Amino acid sequence: MDVAEAYEVNSPNLKQKMLIATQGSKFKDSIVSEIIEQYKSDFIYIKVIDISTLANTNTSDFDAILLIHTWEIGKPPETIQAFMDKIRD
Repeated sequence: MDVAEAYEVNSPNLKQKMLIATQGSKFKDSIVSEIIEQYKSDFIYIKVIDISTLANTNTSDFDAILLIHTWEIGKPPETIQAFMDKIRD
């Protein structure tokens, strides 16, 4: 899987914030593009990151978190599983 390019849409000073953690692929990139197109004019700050940087991201700053990844042999990538275990605690 490719590494997704990190970028931001709108100002981080906006009240509502969405984090999208994804992997790089044409299909996933198209999903992210459609989501951004849907929400960019709704005064929402959107930050897109690769799932490999999820552990180093302060997710408590976000109102919504969207994880887009490929399941590998019936389970999520280790970074996604570690994130899910962390937020359960």
